[in-house]
Amino acid sequence: MEEFLAAKEQMYICGPALEEELAYRYLLHREDHLARIRRDIREKFWLVESWMQGQEDWEWVEPRGGCVCFPRLKRPDLTDIDRFYEILRKKYGTYAGPGHWFEMPQHYMRLGFGWPDKESLKEGLGAISKATGEAKRRY
Repeated sequence: MEEFLAAKEQMYICGPALEEELAYRYLLHREDHLARIRRDIREKFWLVESWMQGQEDWEWVEPRGGCVCFPRLKRPDLTDIDRFYEILRKKYGTYAGPGHWFEMPQHYMRLGFGWPDKESLKEGLGAISKATGEAKRRY
């Protein structure tokens, strides 16, 4: 196992030369690219922020940078959390990282908002709301 890990480390210790050259050329014009990327992430953050403000079931510590947040259910005892993730994935085709992937309780989730386009992000947030409602425990 140690030999496999050492080999893997050597294979991934740096990127391929072609990718490094592409990254270098991209960074030569970073101000052109980064302004667009920052604007896109800011607009997507506003979508997530607006969604969070309307949530009764979810809360968060608002991120101060980046394009990832980590919301949590306010009352995890009221939701069948395993069912929530199953509904979210199988019924709505929406993926969020369950808390246990990040050494947190299952009622936390990692929500990335940098990659999807705005329409997909809106659909995904809506799916989270729907799946939360459908996974409510009925007492």
